[in-house]
Parts: sequence; structure tokens; C-alpha cells
Amino acid sequence: MSQAENKIAIEALEQKLDTLVNSINKLTIQINQTPQPTRPLMTIDDMSKIAGLSRKTLEYDIEKGRLKVVHRGKSKRITQKNAEEYLNP
Repeated sequence: MSQAENKIAIEALEQKLDTLVNSINKLTIQINQTPQPTRPLMTIDDMSKIAGLSRKTLEYDIEKGRLKVVHRGKSKRITQKNAEEYLNP
């Protein structure tokens, strides 16, 4: 290959690289703008394992309003946010 051919090949590669970088940047923006799935709700038993506390203690704290729950039918669930607030007052 001559110097002129090398220069043309390098310029073509630079253009392809620029195109790929632009595509990556666009995808990164799309990923960052995509809403993240909500975290699942935890049961009292799940929270008990995480907190290292008995179910009875958690039920007492729920009754006293220290641990907030959401009601799903007859069951109580704990959101990630409420669990974090409870564990890190």
C-alpha cells in the first residue's frame, strides 16, 4: 500500500470510529432516560431477614408507625424506600 492509500484507509477508519462513538453516545442517553423498573415490594418476612429482627418486632414497629407499609389486599408489603428509612433513621 502506498502512503496515499494508507491515508485514505485511516480516514475511512476514523469516520467509522466517529460514527460508532456517536451511536454509543446516543444509546447511553437513551439508557439514562429510560425509566428504571420499580423495585419489588418486600414481605415482612423478607424485611425480617434483612433487618435481623423478628417478625413480631417488625409488626410492633408497623403498629407504632415506625415502619411504613403498603397494603395489598390482606397482606402488607414494604417498599425499598420505606425499608431504607426504617434501617437508616
